[in-house]
Amino acid sequence: MIKRLPSSILLVGPLAVLLAASAAVAEEAAPESVEVVVDTPALDDESLTIDEAVTLALVNNLDLRIARAARDQARYDDWNAWTGFLPRVSGQILYNDYDGYSAQYGVPGEYDMQTFATSLTISQPLFNGGAIYWGKVMAGAGEDISELSLKAARQSAILTARAAYLDLLMARDFHLVQLSNYEILEQHTELSRAQAEVDLISRAEMLRSESELAEAEKSLLSAQNALRLARANLANVLGAELSDELELKALEVDSEPPNLGLREAQSLAREANPGLEIARKSERLAEAEVGLTASAFWPKLNLSADYGWTQGEELTFSKETDYWSVSAILSVDLFTSTGRLAEMKSARASQRQTELESLQAEREIMLAVEAAYLALEEAVAQIAVSEKQLAAAQEAMELSEGLYENDIISNVEYLDMNQTYLLAQLGEINSRYAYLKARDSLDSLLGRLRAPDTVTD
Repeated sequence: MIKRLPSSILLVGPLAVLLAASAAVAEEAAPESVEVVVDTPALDDESLTIDEAVTLALVNNLDLRIARAARDQARYDDWNAWTGFLPRVSGQILYNDYDGYSAQYGVPGEYDMQTFATSLTISQPLFNGGAIYWGKVMAGAGEDISELSLKAARQSAILTARAAYLDLLMARDFHLVQLSNYEILEQHTELSRAQAEVDLISRAEMLRSESELAEAEKSLLSAQNALRLARANLANVLGAELSDELELKALEVDSEPPNLGLREAQSLAREANPGLEIARKSERLAEAEVGLTASAFWPKLNLSADYGWTQGEELTFSKETDYWSVSAILSVDLFTSTGRLAEMKSARASQRQTELESLQAEREIMLAVEAAYLALEEAVAQIAVSEKQLAAAQEAMELSEGLYENDIISNVEYLDMNQTYLLAQLGEINSRYAYLKARDSLDSLLGRLRAPDTVTD
C-alpha cells in the first residue's frame, strides 16, 4: 500500500519517537566504563610486605589483564545483544547517470539522463522464534562467565603471589639455619682436629666431624641455590626486579584451626567458588544455545517502513513526489533438509555434556576443599608437635655442649644430637609455612582471598 502523507508528520512523528526510544534503551544497556585503580607500592631496596607483593602481582599479572579485557569485551557483546530488540534506521541516496539506447516506458531511443532517488527505511523485528531473546541470554551468560573468570584469575594471582612470597621466606629461614649449622660444625671440626692431635679423640671421630662438615656445606650450597631460585620466582610473579638486599617482612603464625566445619566449608565453596559458579553459568549458556537453535524452526515476522521524497531528474524535496510504505514480512522455512534437526540434537547433546562437566567440577572442588581442610588441620597439629620437638632438641643440644666439653659424651654423640637439633629446626620452619600455605589454599577454594585495600576493580 502506498499513500501520500505530509512530510513533516512522517519525519517528526513516528521516526522521532522510535529514535528517542532506541537511544534511551541503548543508553541504559550500555556498560559503564570500568577502571582499575591501584596504589602501586614504591618498591625500594629495603623491605617488602606480603600485601605490597600481592599489589604488584595484581598490577603486572598478564592472566589478570587478559581476563579483564575479556570481561570488557563480554560487556560490549551484551550491550550489542540488547540492540537486537531495537529498530534499525537506514537512509539511501541513489544517483544514476545514463547515456545510451533504452526502451524505457515502451519508447525506444537514445537517452541522456540523470536520475535521483532517496529513501529512509525503518525496520523492526516483531517475532523471530526467540532468536534475539536467546541471543541476549547467551550474551548475558557470557558476561557473567567473564566476570567470574576475572574473579578466578584474581584469586589465582593473589594465591600465586602469596605462595611465592612464602616460598622466599621459607628459603631464607632454611638458609639461615643451614648457615648457622655450618658455622657450628666448622668450629667443632677445628676443635676435633686439635683434640685428635693430642690423642684426646680418635682419628675416626675427627673424620666423622669432617664428614659432617662436608655434608653441612653441601646442604648450605643447596639452601643458597634454593634461596636464589625463590627470589627469582617471586620477581617473575611480581613482574619486578628484586635486589639481593631486599628484606621480606615475616608473617605471624597464629596456628588456629579452621573457623568452620568441613561440611560448612564445602557448602561455602558451592556458593562462592569461582570455578563452580562458572560451571553453573555454562549450563545456562548451553540452555540458551538450545533455545537459539530451536528458534530456527519458528516463522519470522518483521515490520519495515519506507519513506522517500525524491524520484526523478532533480534531487529536491517535494510534497508532490514524496511517498511512504509499510510492509509486514512473514517468512517460513519449509524445507531445510535435516540440517537444523541435526543442529538441535547437537545443541541438546552439548547441554547434557555441560551439565555432566558441571557435576564433575563440583565433585573435584569438594574433594579439593576436603584435602585443603585436612591439610590445614594437620598443619595446626604439626606446628604444636614441631614446637615441642624443637624445644626439646634445643635443650638437649645445650646440655650436649656442656657434656661434650666435660668429656661425658663422645664426639659421635654430640654430632648425632646436633643433627637432631638441625632436623627439628627445619621441621619447625616447614610446619609454619605449611600452615600458611594450607590456609591460603582453603581460602582460595572458598573464594575468600582478598586483594589489599590499595587495589579496586
